[in-house]
Amino acid sequence: MTRSRGQTTLDFAIGVSVFLLAVAFVFSFVPGMVQPFADSGQEQMSASNRLADRLATDVLTDDEAYVLDSTCTDVFFDETTAPTAADGCDFDGVDATAALSLGVRTDLNAVLLADLDGDGTGETLCRATDGSLVADDDADCPNDAATFVAGDSVPEQGSVVTATRRVTLDGVHAKLVVKVW
Repeated sequence: MTRSRGQTTLDFAIGVSVFLLAVAFVFSFVPGMVQPFADSGQEQMSASNRLADRLATDVLTDDEAYVLDSTCTDVFFDETTAPTAADGCDFDGVDATAALSLGVRTDLNAVLLADLDGDGTGETLCRATDGSLVADDDADCPNDAATFVAGDSVPEQGSVVTATRRVTLDGVHAKLVVKVW
């Protein structure tokens, strides 16, 4: 005995609903599955934070985290002289920022800022000829080698990720700013 039954409106509505739910599921979850293979910017964010942490707690410090060692900080930001064994610094070579990029292929810039005049804006720090810390635009700042800026120039266009750490250098409260792009 054969039975013939036509499709009802209810059967059609249920079938179309299940199909649309399956299509919505595919469109919502497939991008998440391929996202780790796409350039998402997460790499730069984690690199900037890791580098800022490493500089503020390990590489530029002597014993205490976030208290920078004067000698290692001067050598790191000088970028023209390599540290010697007597310096006791935790990095090698002249291009310290490249060595500290932690294997991530990215460009970076590190700078020390402080509000020395109390106007609420941070100025780039510089080591004066007498050894004190002054603002980069101060007349006591001898040359670019004494300025606490290391790495490449920050591009005017494109995505730049910034990590900031509060540090102390020679009793001056400063901000260590690391930019990665």
